[in-house]
Amino acid sequence: MTTPSLQAIASRATPANAQGELQGVMASLQAIATIAAPLVMTNTFAAFTAPDAAIYLPGAPFLLAALLMVICVTLHVAGMRARAGKPT
Repeated sequence: MTTPSLQAIASRATPANAQGELQGVMASLQAIATIAAPLVMTNTFAAFTAPDAAIYLPGAPFLLAALLMVICVTLHVAGMRARAGKPT
């Protein structure tokens, strides 16, 4: 649901002669996320549900995902503020 929206936003901000590069970068990032996310989230779940875990927290992968979203929103807002301060 979000990928087409992000591609549309990025496409509008990219010049016509760089559209292919943009689509390649977007596809590469999606492939990396598809590989890395299950590894990171499964290991997070395993670490927080192990018998010797300091804190038993089966929802740790969801908390990690929420933390990553907060970081992304913070970076986005900071970028928007920086862009708003630039003269056109």
